[in-house]
Amino acid sequence: MTHRVLVVDDEPDITALVAYHLAKAGFRVSTAANGPDALKAAREERPDVIILDVMLPGVSGYDVLAELRRQDETRDVGVIMLTARREEADRIRDDLAAAGVVLEDGTGGTTWRRK
Repeated sequence: MTHRVLVVDDEPDITALVAYHLAKAGFRVSTAANGPDALKAAREERPDVIILDVMLPGVSGYDVLAELRRQDETRDVGVIMLTARREEADRIRDDLAAAGVVLEDGTGGTTWRRK
């Protein structure tokens, strides 16, 4: 079974780069450039994972994530938050830590796990 990934970013070059590498690795990839399109695609396509930019025009990635969690059909979809801004990366790390999720550096790479 091929896993489905939805890439959400308003920067076409970033979207293309991420989608290319995921497709090359064997994933089925779809894309969206804004929050409303991302929510629609998530409901219709039922991806296994969403790679979601924090800084989207109009509706932030945090707002999209909150709406995904409110809807029954998207509540359990895995979400990876994507950002190029250091302050946002720090905020995401702090939010995850507050939720009981810790970062582990292992020989197989960096992973997140619940405490």
